[in-house]
Amino acid sequence: MAIDFSTWDFSWIYWSGFEIIAIIYFIAFGSINLYYAFKSKNNPQKKDVPKFFVNEVATAVLWFFIAAIYPFIWDTVTSNPWVKAQLYFHMWDTFTIQLIGWPIHLYFAHRNNLRKNREISYEDWKVIQIEKYNSMDPTSLKSDIKRKLQHLLPGLVVVGFYYLALTFEDILLEINWNVMTGTMYFTAAVGITFALLMNIFDLVRLMKWDLLGKFARSWANGALHPDELLTVTTAAPMVLAFVPFFILPQKQFLFAVCLISGISDALACIVGKKWGKKRSETSQKTREGYIAGMVSAYLLAMLVNVIYPFSEVGWGIVNIMAIVAAIGFFCVDYFAKYLSDNILNSLACGFGMYIVYLIAVSV
Repeated sequence: MAIDFSTWDFSWIYWSGFEIIAIIYFIAFGSINLYYAFKSKNNPQKKDVPKFFVNEVATAVLWFFIAAIYPFIWDTVTSNPWVKAQLYFHMWDTFTIQLIGWPIHLYFAHRNNLRKNREISYEDWKVIQIEKYNSMDPTSLKSDIKRKLQHLLPGLVVVGFYYLALTFEDILLEINWNVMTGTMYFTAAVGITFALLMNIFDLVRLMKWDLLGKFARSWANGALHPDELLTVTTAAPMVLAFVPFFILPQKQFLFAVCLISGISDALACIVGKKWGKKRSETSQKTREGYIAGMVSAYLLAMLVNVIYPFSEVGWGIVNIMAIVAAIGFFCVDYFAKYLSDNILNSLACGFGMYIVYLIAVSV
């Protein structure tokens, strides 16, 4: 016998508490990151590397910023209050399930560590990782591939969900969603959930290492650069830096920053390390890597107009936006010293393109 959902009362989904609870989550994570940043600031191993503290504070600021804009995040996606209520509810339940699951996982992981004698201090584990890294061929890409593959995920996610939403557009229309509603919801849910996942992993790794189980430790082997052993990784703040582009009406900029920040950064690293010969005077990065990053940033910005064309500007303006994105990528890669390029790339490239767009449509 079929269930008649039309008789069910779903009015509870309109409860504004779902939105407020998610905001509390973001504020809590911002506060914890800020607490760790100041608590560990005077750590002798970190004292001479100011970028650690800067990026930890930046991660906290990004969480606070998301909490501030969260009430408006769906305003450019839909004007339907019922659909907005659905989106806030499903975001809440996605975050809550993960946050409930983590303590349960850590409890049993810690018990297994004790039972199977997998106890090793974080200091000892760091020494092993550094020795392993130093023993590797400096020209080998093995140490970077695992980390850089993560950077490809944002672009693959947003483009993949866009085409998935196109495929199931008829189903989405039945619940008053459209292609962009589906794309933005799944991208936001997966993106912010991933940021929570990585940030929790980092905070537990740095403050309660003994709670991490075999899987988490195995994943961390080789996935963390020696520079990341004393601080949070840039995985979470990289994703959080995409969120400002959710509130722009033109979602093409979100597509662009996800693709450029992930793929261009990975290509710049791989090309520079594998084929780079001429090193920059101000850093260890190579000119070949800079060129690969700039060219790929330009091509990816142009590709966005193929995947999801701008409706108010033509190819000429898109070409200028792509050039600005390439220049922005180079400037971040060349000049950034303290704040991670994984955070700055999306902001510099995205807002540079957006300024060109605003000038073009206002003329």
